[in-house]
Amino acid sequence: MKNTIKSNKTQISTKFISKNIEEIKNHRKIAAYLQLAAKNHLKAAIHFQEGNLKKAAQSTKVAHANFNLANKAQSKFMNYHTIAD
Repeated sequence: MKNTIKSNKTQISTKFISKNIEEIKNHRKIAAYLQLAAKNHLKAAIHFQEGNLKKAAQSTKVAHANFNLANKAQSKFMNYHTIAD
């Protein structure tokens, strides 16, 4: 009986750890996209300030694309949580 209880605890613990690793990876992925978006928005602001509208527009497009990737990853992540809960 004791061995069965230990075995069940080990299985639950292993499952919990692997789930946490996936969640950590997802949070980091989303954060990386958001950091890139912020970086490119700051570049766009500098380009606008310098009067270089073409470069500002390009940086804005890259920022928007990274934000969309973060949003997509977050939506997928939230759908998983909704189903899992």
